[in-house]
Amino acid sequence: MTRSAERHVLQFCHGYDGPFLDCARQYASLFAGTGYRVTTVFLTGVADAEVATACASDEVLFMEYSSRAIRGLKLGAIGDLRKIAASRNFSFCIAHRFKPIYIALLGTSLPVIGVHHAFGDYKRGSRKLFARIFSKRLSLLGVSDAV
Repeated sequence: MTRSAERHVLQFCHGYDGPFLDCARQYASLFAGTGYRVTTVFLTGVADAEVATACASDEVLFMEYSSRAIRGLKLGAIGDLRKIAASRNFSFCIAHRFKPIYIALLGTSLPVIGVHHAFGDYKRGSRKLFARIFSKRLSLLGVSDAV
């Protein structure tokens, strides 16, 4: 299969602190031997070769945004993710936590699986409305004992 014909999965993570690096590794390992190449993108955190190796993805990209830079509308991150998505043949996106889900839905036309690791992420009316607006492309997945 040529590089342009390869199928890709975009895994979009908020960061790699705490348990989230292991989460990224677990989700990436699901696609081993399936013909899909996994590209993991970290929204926050500096580029780190050890993190890139530990997450078991075919490709790892670091957007290196600070927490302050991704407040508000997140237009820079949306534009950057749009460029990444346009450069590969992604079939769908797995996004961990709300900000990556928001950015993935606004920055791409991909189907998005939104993975939530905490309870109450959709208590806010604005988040409920956002999920309804994108309901045709968004599937929500609650994981962990908290959810």
